[in-house]
Amino acid sequence: MRRKLQRFRAFLPSVKIRKFTSFSPQFYKDFIRDVRFLFTHTTVAYTDYHLRVGLRYFVLGSTMTTNTSNVLVVDDEEYVCRLIEDVLSSEPVRCVSVNSGKEAMRLLLEEKFDITILDLFLPDISGMDLLGFISSRGLRTRAICITGAFSSMTRQNVLAAGAFDFFEKPFDISRFVGSVRRAAETHKKITDNGREVPHEGNGNGEQAGQALLEATGALIHAVEAKDPYTRRHSDHVAYYAERLARCTGASKNKIESIRVAARLHDVGMIAVPDSVLTKPGKLSKAEFSFIRRHPDVGADILENITMLKAEAHLVRYHHENWDGSGYPAGLHGDNIPLGSQIIGIADGIDAMLMHRTYKRAYSVDQMLGELDRYAGKKYAPDLVRQAIDFCRKHTDKLILPGKISRIKTA
Repeated sequence: MRRKLQRFRAFLPSVKIRKFTSFSPQFYKDFIRDVRFLFTHTTVAYTDYHLRVGLRYFVLGSTMTTNTSNVLVVDDEEYVCRLIEDVLSSEPVRCVSVNSGKEAMRLLLEEKFDITILDLFLPDISGMDLLGFISSRGLRTRAICITGAFSSMTRQNVLAAGAFDFFEKPFDISRFVGSVRRAAETHKKITDNGREVPHEGNGNGEQAGQALLEATGALIHAVEAKDPYTRRHSDHVAYYAERLARCTGASKNKIESIRVAARLHDVGMIAVPDSVLTKPGKLSKAEFSFIRRHPDVGADILENITMLKAEAHLVRYHHENWDGSGYPAGLHGDNIPLGSQIIGIADGIDAMLMHRTYKRAYSVDQMLGELDRYAGKKYAPDLVRQAIDFCRKHTDKLILPGKISRIKTA
């Protein structure tokens, strides 16, 4: 057996054969089988005395660093698990693979996994059920979904269910690894009590984040400048969304995320022609198709900014309706992210209270009547009640035409 191992020394120069002397004969057989598989189907990666073979991580001379992320791979096809583990072999991760959803549930409750990579079609339960399990148990694991049966609706439903990212088989390796890295980075920002903590380093993270928000806000104002009737609309929506989020009892971090997403909710309008944005009167079907695209366009823009991925998720679904008649995904009820529901109501409040090219401003009573009329149709009934209560108690804090608003915008 030592002679067989010697064959591989040309490929594994940092592995010292003497390190294997304490292992059983069965280990040698497994090792030869796994290395042969890796040489046949992909490449072997190794670092110092860490040697990746098959489904395991054998530590042959040193221990893994404290920055290692735990990754759970869930797929009913063994070769897919092997492929994913090999793709991630050069990353600072420890992979564990299972072939069923129920086994994944058991491990997720027993161990802490930073990232869960799961197939949507499993033999016992669906990947969507597993996403629901992760969400309902409050597990802090970033879920990356993969599937061989792709559709735009599948992608939207998966991301709406809380997935961090989505890939269709066969997937682009570099994009996949990049997604895993981002998932690991964002997970490491979360402490045990769920608060975001700053990156260690030069201490400029907060200033950089503020500069990014200001730059994105400038883009919003450029969009709104096309139509004088929508000037400062996004600031107003952020103002209302923040206050409505407080009424729901959301955490401080959640409220801030909703406020930021509300301020950026119309960034996708940059792709809508000026003639459509400023048209007085009703839009044609073709013209309205441009408007329907703006949530997806905006979310796609924000998803390219790592620190705004959570907000991109809320922006994408802020035009979904409680009864499922909204867009872009036709989500309904509690399938719509809470933050998106709040932004939708805040958007409606400001749109009704302000003049637009196609209508005059509503009075406060008219606006409240419309909110009540659309409860259970366009908006969540519970949120409508909270919004109406807030508006009646704080009428003096509503932003009305001609009223100078001194609201926080960043």
